[in-house]
Amino acid sequence: GLTTAGVMVEVPSAALRAARILREAEFLSIGTNDLSQYALAADRQHSGFPELLDPWQPAMLDLVARCAEAGAA
Repeated sequence: GLTTAGVMVEVPSAALRAARILREAEFLSIGTNDLSQYALAADRQHSGFPELLDPWQPAMLDLVARCAEAGAA
């Protein structure tokens, strides 16, 4: 059976509250495609602004880092 419970981080609010979420969940899994779409207000299907979906975009790195720091605490 299921022995651990985790949370998918796919929206910015979850990344910003990662430390609080980890009080209840045992791990986080970061859905970077959805997270970047919602954090940068960029549709993945629209190719007009590829720089907004760059995985190294500083805002995305900040959100991922926040999750990692929460997990390390």
